[in-house]
Amino acid sequence: MKREKDFFDCFTEKNLEDRPSFCYKPFYRDGFVMATDLAIMVRAPYHSLQGVYDKSEQPKRIPDFPQQNCDFELPLATIVKTIKSIPEVEEVRVHGLAAECDECDGSGTVEWVYEDSDGEEHRKDFDCPICDGRGKVKTKKYLREWRCIKINDTIFSVRALMKLAKAMDVAGFDAVNIRNMPTGYTPALMCLGDNIEVIIMPCSKESNPIREIKL
Repeated sequence: MKREKDFFDCFTEKNLEDRPSFCYKPFYRDGFVMATDLAIMVRAPYHSLQGVYDKSEQPKRIPDFPQQNCDFELPLATIVKTIKSIPEVEEVRVHGLAAECDECDGSGTVEWVYEDSDGEEHRKDFDCPICDGRGKVKTKKYLREWRCIKINDTIFSVRALMKLAKAMDVAGFDAVNIRNMPTGYTPALMCLGDNIEVIIMPCSKESNPIREIKL
């Protein structure tokens, strides 16, 4: 595999403090090298790789890699084009629960802290400056990676597809073969080359996909 270390690093997550330590780097398990950020996981046979991989830090349970129920080829160019068509940041009108202010969690108030000259803190609740105390907002800014893309009838997060696309580019894969598209909340299975498998957790059916890919 081209750029083996960089490939596995595409599936890890080092920048989020709430991730367990096994999400920081690839690990060895049962004849495979795996890497995951808990939403997407890759595995490749250990005998096909060149690196040395840690056995100590790994999850207690590995999700099942599903059996094949379809066979679609998805070109890297299609993934990249679809992702790039989504604005990096977009102001979106929101309604219902989505309209709750993120700053005050819909309460309309926030706690302000003042430190006086003696170093003592004084706390008091005030109207939230983002929603002016209403607890609701009319619009929110959404980053590209927060959005969703529908592939046939299954919805995936842009963030997961961005990781997949980056890994494909790093390792020189022009297309990924989709071998399992779930009907419920179970992983989808995608394959790169002859022996690299990727599983991705889909988004809920209630998610609102902003783009669609038909295969």
